[in-house]
Amino acid sequence: MVMAYYRAMLRQQGSWGTSNRKWRMVRKSNVLSNLVLVAVFLSCVAVLFAQDSPSPDHGSMHLSGSVTALHPAAKVTIPAEANRPVYKPAQCDAEGNIYFRAYQSDDRKVPVVRADSAGKTTQYSLDSDADFATATAYDFSILPSGDLYQPVQVGKDVYIVAFDKQGGIRWKTRLEKQFWVSRLVVFDDKSFLVIGTEVQPQSGGPQSGGNDTRTYQPVAALFDRNGRLIRNVTLGTDAAADEKHGRPGTDLKSTPPLLALLGSDGQAGADGKVYLMVRLDPPVVYVIDVAGRTVRSFNVNPPDSRMAAVSMSLDNNKLAILFRHAFQGMSHGEDIISVFDLSRGTEIGRFSAAAELGTVRACFRSNDFVFIGSEQGSLAIQHSNANTPASNSMGDGKHTH
Repeated sequence: MVMAYYRAMLRQQGSWGTSNRKWRMVRKSNVLSNLVLVAVFLSCVAVLFAQDSPSPDHGSMHLSGSVTALHPAAKVTIPAEANRPVYKPAQCDAEGNIYFRAYQSDDRKVPVVRADSAGKTTQYSLDSDADFATATAYDFSILPSGDLYQPVQVGKDVYIVAFDKQGGIRWKTRLEKQFWVSRLVVFDDKSFLVIGTEVQPQSGGPQSGGNDTRTYQPVAALFDRNGRLIRNVTLGTDAAADEKHGRPGTDLKSTPPLLALLGSDGQAGADGKVYLMVRLDPPVVYVIDVAGRTVRSFNVNPPDSRMAAVSMSLDNNKLAILFRHAFQGMSHGEDIISVFDLSRGTEIGRFSAAAELGTVRACFRSNDFVFIGSEQGSLAIQHSNANTPASNSMGDGKHTH
């Protein structure tokens, strides 16, 4: 998703730059600006491959603590979806429906697909609205109820689009702030945490030879359903204030850099707060309330120093984070899923997931870890758990959510 985001930024640099008649005058500075973007883009490739590419089998990996192996359980084929890579994120709702975006050659508006427990699908598409003919959309967010939302980029404008359960557009709103949107995390039908990049043109002085320069600043802000900016979210600052006032479970954190923020993953918890995992070293989970205040934060240490956080999901008072080795080849080893207690921020369980389960984890519910895998040329929902293979084979092949 991060790679696609930067491809879109590079494709549409003209919409943020000077007019065509000034192109020759600022050509040199625009080339330099593009080189800055390319440098940031290349630096994010490692994060992208850690998420979306197979990783090597490290026989010398040493993990602290006990690790429980996950075993395949029920598998549900999705006949309408041919086997192909799946973009992150993939998510689940409270009824166990799976939401994902599968690869297509034009990645600007890949429909979100909902697959139910029987493998029946519903598509969420922007194509019914002519205003989104040239739009790009790389992310989505769902509530436990199954309500789905997408951040949509149209030129310099950002929209939030809400869908109904049949996949049609329920409402849309244009945000009053213009920036490049990367991530959306929904609190409820009225409050939205939006993350992206603000491109700020700066006129050059005599020392720059009259050339224009541009800076790229992170955006993390709370918007309402009408697109109004409620508050700029300052990750780290509010948490530091809580620490000063003696509230437990909070570590002092500085504001995360742009790239780490763009690659974040988040979800609304049962307590109404958003849990945002930012891929720092080590990753940090920020707890944000509906007013946009960072009320708490805690580190989530990887099981191994060579592993990166890929995705997260919530189950009541538990947080599961999938860790994977950085991209170093085309072989795929075991992923490690660490489960944390949300109230304390401490690790309470660790599980290993072999490649046969699938490379994209959608969610977990108690002892059920759900992946998107494949079956006979189609995508499939793969359930797994810590039971022995013999115990799983004794069932009737069906899974109850």
